[in-house]
Amino acid sequence: MPTNAEMDALIDKVAGGIEAGEVKEASDLTINLSADERRKLIGYIIRPFNFLKHAQRDPLATLDEGDFNPDGAIIHALTAFSMICPGKPLPDTIVPFLAEHGLS
Repeated sequence: MPTNAEMDALIDKVAGGIEAGEVKEASDLTINLSADERRKLIGYIIRPFNFLKHAQRDPLATLDEGDFNPDGAIIHALTAFSMICPGKPLPDTIVPFLAEHGLS
């Protein structure tokens, strides 16, 4: 996820709620985002995928390196997979990536 003051403050607020015992499960959280904040967050997630999806339209186009976090894209894909196929194990080939990122 992108790092900025607002995201850091939100993470600190959630962590504080967990420590205080106010947040025990996901349903205890309510996060309100403005339409612009929601658009930026979704754009961060899908921009690289849309670039690749539509690459045939402009084969000479480039993706700004600052707009793409390869590790983040893999983590988002793994999260989507786990949501779509709950309980289905991930391939063993992904284990080193998970371990490297503290996700195992």
